[in-house]
Amino acid sequence: MVAQIKKTFNYRDIIDTLYKLTISLVIFGFGLFINRGVSLSPTSLGLYFDELARSLPDISSSPFPHRILLPFISYITRLDVQIINIILLFLFVYNLFSYLLNNRGVKTTILICLIFSTTMVFQFHIIYGGYPDILSLLLYLLCLKNIKNNFFFIYFFLSLLVREAALIVLP
Repeated sequence: MVAQIKKTFNYRDIIDTLYKLTISLVIFGFGLFINRGVSLSPTSLGLYFDELARSLPDISSSPFPHRILLPFISYITRLDVQIINIILLFLFVYNLFSYLLNNRGVKTTILICLIFSTTMVFQFHIIYGGYPDILSLLLYLLCLKNIKNNFFFIYFFLSLLVREAALIVLP
């Protein structure tokens, strides 16, 4: 019984996960420092998504009833759309780091993730709140990570609920 527990409980996996989380957190913090701050309230288009999250399940007054996933997550968690975007941005950095670490060296992976944290994609999601683009990018990345199994289709379907451009971007 003890041998079976030791077999399923692998310390190396825990250390690897903590390593990836720590490096991702440092990269995320670097991006916040370089981009000089973060906004916690939605703006512009993000206001529509925040309003849609508050009015669910009624979507008749929304200008974007087909982009339902981010407002639905906000509705379920009772968090503002921008707070969810910040969490999703960290998850994107973590998944990007994990994906690249499997395909590249450590230095190259860290450099690419640091470069990403200084781009407009990163800056746009921490300053102009509420846009669903980071969720669609995260789902695209998860599609790429799972292209050889059936989870690809689940992530692709979810990305269609965030942004219809997935029909053009992924194939």
